[in-house]
Amino acid sequence: MKPKRIASLAILIVIASLFYLINLGERPLEDYDEATYASVLKSSFERGDFLSFEYFGNNWFEKPPLYFWLAAASAKVFGFNEFALRFPSALLGIVSALLAYLIVLTLTQDRPAGLFAGLILTLIPFFTAATRNTRMDAPVTACILAALYFYLVGAGKSKYLAGMGISIGFGILLKSIIGLLAVPIILIWSAATRQCRWLKNKFFWLGNLLVILIAAPWHIYASVKF
Repeated sequence: MKPKRIASLAILIVIASLFYLINLGERPLEDYDEATYASVLKSSFERGDFLSFEYFGNNWFEKPPLYFWLAAASAKVFGFNEFALRFPSALLGIVSALLAYLIVLTLTQDRPAGLFAGLILTLIPFFTAATRNTRMDAPVTACILAALYFYLVGAGKSKYLAGMGISIGFGILLKSIIGLLAVPIILIWSAATRQCRWLKNKFFWLGNLLVILIAAPWHIYASVKF
C-alpha cells in the first residue's frame, strides 16, 4: 500500500478513535436497548450459555448472537462494564470509516475524496451516537460497507467477490435481515452500470455458500432448540 494511503488511513483511525473511544465508558447505560442488551449478556455469563439468550428468566429472540459474542470477548478483557459493552460498536464504527474511505478511493482513485468520505461518516452525529452505545447499528454498517467494498474490488480481482458473502453472513449474525441490505444496493449499482458478469463468477457463488456456513448454524440451532 502506498505511503500516502497509509497516512490517510492513519488520520482516519486517529480522528475516529477520538470521537468513538474517548470516555466511552464514562456514561452509565443510556436507554432501554443498552440496558436490555447488558442484562441479556449478564444472564449468559451467569448461565455459561452464549448460544441461547434470556431476559429476566424468559427466552429472548430479539437479536442474533454475534454482537453478544463480541461484547463477551470484550468483557473478558476489560471487565463487565460500559466500556467493554460498547467497545465492539466503537471499534466497528472506526472500521466503517475506513471502509467508506476505501470505497470512494476505489471508485474515484482520489485519495482526498476518500478521506473526506471517511471523515463525513465519522462526523455524522447519529452515527457517532450509535458507535458510542451498545448497539448493532455501527457493526452491521461495517458489514454492509465491507460487502460493497469487496464487490467493487472484485470487479478487477474476482477472488474478492467471496468477501461479499463473508460480510453479508456476519451482517445477518449481527442484525438479521438488515445484514442483507448490501444486496439490493449491489444489484441496483450493477444494473445502472451494466456490469453483471460477477453473477457467473465462481467466487460469487462461493460467497453465497459462505453466507450459509456463517449465518445458518446458529439459526438452525435456535430453531431446533426452541
